[in-house]
Amino acid sequence: MKMKKLILGITLLTTSVYFMTSCSSSENDVEEGTIKVEYPSEEEDLYNFEAMSLQPYGINAYIYLPNESASIGASTSPEIFYELDGFEWEISVGQNFHLKIEDWGDEPFDNFIEELNKQNIYDIEYIEQKENYVYYKTRLNVRGKEHTEEVGVDHVSFHVAAMHTIDGINYVFRSKEEGQSERVINYMKETVKHVRQLEL
Repeated sequence: MKMKKLILGITLLTTSVYFMTSCSSSENDVEEGTIKVEYPSEEEDLYNFEAMSLQPYGINAYIYLPNESASIGASTSPEIFYELDGFEWEISVGQNFHLKIEDWGDEPFDNFIEELNKQNIYDIEYIEQKENYVYYKTRLNVRGKEHTEEVGVDHVSFHVAAMHTIDGINYVFRSKEEGQSERVINYMKETVKHVRQLEL
């Protein structure tokens, strides 16, 4: 699947429409427009996270994003960037936490794994893998000792992805393609796991 690049800029506002939002409430019941969103009590152990509804952005679900108590620089309010009628969303919480959401229609999670395995730029080490979830590490595939010495850096990054079916559509919640640090991914693992469809 070819991914579109989202480019934000003041000059693009005339041709594309992007929406942003902030998440500042920590209450268990939150008013999102005229719909009352009730976050279940079994999720309350996520004390470093805050629930956020994705319904205003076309996804009938909510997720948990790290708040200012997380040690990853998530002290700013979350922002959501998406193209109207598009198939990709990006959530940013501070400078370090960047989560992508992709609409995969009716394609299964196996297709996502197949796409990963087709690439030959990185060596992939699967750390944890379940039916609709994967946590993995990539290392730049540098062939030959002389090339490794030239590069001089190990180029290791961590990634996570999970698929959730919401209103019959499969969405992949994932880290960005270039990966992130292990510390950030440890928070993102909880975010991609705790996606729940809104019961209206």
